[in-house]
Amino acid sequence: MQKKERYPKTVCILGFVLPLLVALNCVIAAGQKPAAATQVQERTLFVAPFEDKTELVKYRSVPDGLTDLLGVFLAEHEHIKVVDRQHLKLLSKEEEIILAGKTGAAHALQAAKFLKADVVLTGRVSLEKGRLTARMDGLEVSTARLAVRTEAVLTADSLMNAALSLAKNVAERLATPLPEIDLAKIDKSPAAGLHFAKGISVYYLGDLDTAIMHFMEATNVDPYHAPAHYWAGKCYRMQKEHGHAAIEFTEYLALAPDGPHAAEVKAALPGLKKAAAEVVAAVKAEALKQHRKEQNEQKAEREKRKKEKTERARKGSERRLKGIQWKK
Repeated sequence: MQKKERYPKTVCILGFVLPLLVALNCVIAAGQKPAAATQVQERTLFVAPFEDKTELVKYRSVPDGLTDLLGVFLAEHEHIKVVDRQHLKLLSKEEEIILAGKTGAAHALQAAKFLKADVVLTGRVSLEKGRLTARMDGLEVSTARLAVRTEAVLTADSLMNAALSLAKNVAERLATPLPEIDLAKIDKSPAAGLHFAKGISVYYLGDLDTAIMHFMEATNVDPYHAPAHYWAGKCYRMQKEHGHAAIEFTEYLALAPDGPHAAEVKAALPGLKKAAAEVVAAVKAEALKQHRKEQNEQKAEREKRKKEKTERARKGSERRLKGIQWKK
């Protein structure tokens, strides 16, 4: 007699129940809402101008370059809106009066409130143990609480890498990490700040012509970029192109009459205009001298031709006279 298989009922029950459980699980899963994607907080950052604590003329442009580059790099994040010193021109007269009575971090915080920023970035450049160092703080505008603190060691001709390092640190601390930034590609950005910072870098390498070109690019993108006008004027002055220097310095004063370089520019302008006028006068005198020289040369040439013509006429007369005498 053949032996029966064990647990036939159990196998049948499992074979019936398991598909039901799988189907039920699918129904439950279908009814569940997918987990909400993590939302990135939108940030509005006010990049206040860096302070120069080095007290050295050769580093005076570094804070301006860092300020502009930070804005360029931070703006690469789609959830970060950057407002900078150029936006201060949009403030009302009443807001300007309030700001006039404040300095340092208090000024930056108040300006950030007016510009509706939620974080203000303030910084300073100083020499520490012989190294040029940039330190930056990020303050929550609503509470004045310190949200970010970072620093970078830099050289005047490598501002881009230092600014990128600072921007990355700030973005990560604010939970908005920057995307991968290719400096070769961002180099083609039309941002005035980027052209300005590049001009500063080559200025310190001694390439004044290229520096002027970058400063002019910056003013073409943003005609109200006062620092670019100042540094273009400075380069022209070093090249003894006094007329161009006077033009750029005049533009700077019109845009920033109380700017950090205003006193220097006001002191330099009379001498530049005088030197430019002297150059113009010298050019005019040289042109007049050249003109008179050419006139004298032309007069001499005319007299020479007249003399030659007279001489030819005299010789002709002599030949004709000799011919008449010979016939006789």
